[in-house]
Amino acid sequence: MPLLRSLATKAGIMRTPSDRETRLEQEGKWREAQKLRFKQYTKCAPKLDQGRKIYELIRADQRILFQVQARAAQLQTEKDAALALKHQKKPCWTTRTAKIARLESKLLEANAEHKLWWSSTDIAPKQLPTECLDGSLEALWVAEHHRHNKLSKFPDGPAKRAYLSLHQRSGWHLSEWQRSECAAVGGCCARDCGCCTRSRCPDLPTLYYGHCLSYCPCCAKARGFTITPDSIDDDKMLPELKLSDWYNENDDYVSRLMNAHIWGL
Repeated sequence: MPLLRSLATKAGIMRTPSDRETRLEQEGKWREAQKLRFKQYTKCAPKLDQGRKIYELIRADQRILFQVQARAAQLQTEKDAALALKHQKKPCWTTRTAKIARLESKLLEANAEHKLWWSSTDIAPKQLPTECLDGSLEALWVAEHHRHNKLSKFPDGPAKRAYLSLHQRSGWHLSEWQRSECAAVGGCCARDCGCCTRSRCPDLPTLYYGHCLSYCPCCAKARGFTITPDSIDDDKMLPELKLSDWYNENDDYVSRLMNAHIWGL
């Protein structure tokens, strides 16, 4: 039977799952196409490895959003400082973060060591490791590159097709569940500002959409103080999930998060 099915598929008598999904999307039946992908996934996915790859892909998306909102916070700080200087008063709520000052100090020390080493030898020095400042264009580029690597290594199949199809849709992140999660941690979905429906940093040439993380300038203004996590793993506005949690897709929260980012059903 598998041989006959393979021959029939090659002859064009039977359609492959991806062909049927494409046809459903062309007919305006996007949800039906996603349901078909989900059905295929539940039947044939190697759970442990696939769960890990999905976790890494979602985390890579969150890392980009983390850097985008850090960029927005940095630009807002600069605007507030310029406005305060113009009116000769201190900024109302944004301040130059201690983390930025600390990282800049490290970079200055690294540059000093680099110059000292160069002056004491005729051999060209190796590139010294440096940290990317959160919110810098370099940090955003690194996050984008990281996501590209995760996506390129993600196995072809129903989960990858579902992810790509979902993320091509405008407003894919505005599901009722995602909005309620954002509101629950004090994000902009708890207010009428509408930040989650707009680009998170309009000053960037690429438009990025998503829900609030700790760097969100609007959230900082609403709560009255800034939060500067050292990394995305320290961001308190994200759920505290470990990789091992993704080995159990029957976990209610994991299944909801996966549905929000992969299936959109």
